[in-house]
Amino acid sequence: MRWKLWPFGERKAASGSNLNDILERLERGAGNLVSPREAVAVAAVFAAQRVIAEDVAKLPARLRQKTKAGDVTATDRREHLLLSRAGRMPGDGLDGISAQEWIEVIVGEASLHGIGVAWINRLNGKALEIVPLRREQWQREYRDGVGYFWRIRTNDRRDFRPVDRSELLVLRGPLMGTSPLGAVGAAVKVARGLDRMLTTLADRAGRPSGLLVTEAFSSQDAARTFMERIAKRFGPGGEGGLVPVDVNKAELVRLALTPEELQVDAARKRVVEDVARVFRVQPARLMHEMGGQTYASAYQWN
Repeated sequence: MRWKLWPFGERKAASGSNLNDILERLERGAGNLVSPREAVAVAAVFAAQRVIAEDVAKLPARLRQKTKAGDVTATDRREHLLLSRAGRMPGDGLDGISAQEWIEVIVGEASLHGIGVAWINRLNGKALEIVPLRREQWQREYRDGVGYFWRIRTNDRRDFRPVDRSELLVLRGPLMGTSPLGAVGAAVKVARGLDRMLTTLADRAGRPSGLLVTEAFSSQDAARTFMERIAKRFGPGGEGGLVPVDVNKAELVRLALTPEELQVDAARKRVVEDVARVFRVQPARLMHEMGGQTYASAYQWN
């Protein structure tokens, strides 16, 4: 390994390891960094990624060409078609890709992973199609004396193949490709924890869990029979109602906090606001109810 000058200080170049391996090690490491799969499982993160990708992709895109008469739209160039209409035409068993779709993919990937990549397929120097690549479809490795070495795997291939950097359109996210997953990791972990808790509570039909403390049972069998009756009547799928019991001085000791005690609503609100803050998306754009907003402010945000 050796050190290379980086715009924001010195950074140690990785030799013999591709970016996929580095990301996997980081995702398994300590701290608040979470994997992309965990992050997009949170509705607020998925919504923020959609807002960014869709807002950029719906803007009109065209290829402009300088002429003696001034700047004109180069409608006769293949690149204009790739930008404005279709990145790839359907054929050879492959689906077509509209221009809005491939722009959405690379912008969405850059907003989440820090880098979005698309492959430009050329024939005799002329661009034929643009194919967006998901994070698992490209690899980047640093080699001393050479620089970055790229490999890609398109949908019609199973193995990675080397490509020249000129064949790729690379869009970097904020701060030269910094992934926001580290900053949003704490909010993601809180959201996933709340989801698991509420899902478990819903699976039990809202019945709390705890310890039944009493001295009325003469044996373990008697206690087990009593608990089976309670579970059958009041557990998930139970009919509920009244059950006559012959137990005196029984006390239920809860082992978990209630959603009210955990302030689930306030915690969820904080998660959405933290995600919005990291991705720089107004909370209202994430369908988050906010007090004090007006139609005029919502219009300006949009």
